[in-house]
Amino acid sequence: MKLGRSLFFAFLLLVASSSWASGDEINFHPVNGTNVAVSVADSKVSYVIADEKGEVDKSIDIDTESKLHLSIGDYRFDGTKGFAVSYLDEGMGIYEISRVFYYSRKLRSFEELSPACGDEFLNLKVDSKKKVLISTYFTQNEPKTCVTRFGG
Repeated sequence: MKLGRSLFFAFLLLVASSSWASGDEINFHPVNGTNVAVSVADSKVSYVIADEKGEVDKSIDIDTESKLHLSIGDYRFDGTKGFAVSYLDEGMGIYEISRVFYYSRKLRSFEELSPACGDEFLNLKVDSKKKVLISTYFTQNEPKTCVTRFGG
């Protein structure tokens, strides 16, 4: 039965990935039994989730003209993988802006995480040892460090 299920997921992933336009694509398993193919094209992030309940197609528009970069990680430090989309700010191109998404098994979708301070993750660093996300935010034009923790 496991072999049949694996072949089913491999087939779904192959079909899903072949329908995307050219661009970066990453395949991963956020949790056991769930396969995800996420890709970027222009200013859109698209993903296909395949699990025992079927397939879910969704996309996220990113308001930028900068090149998008994908990365996969456990951003909530709970054993569930998600993805981050990063790009350079459109001002002077000094700051890297990241939008971070975690997989919700209940919703069968990805939900966006927010930093503990500021409006967005600037120059995001993931500290797996301390289980925190470190980013930059500004108060009265002064850069400050933001430490974001999720859960215990």
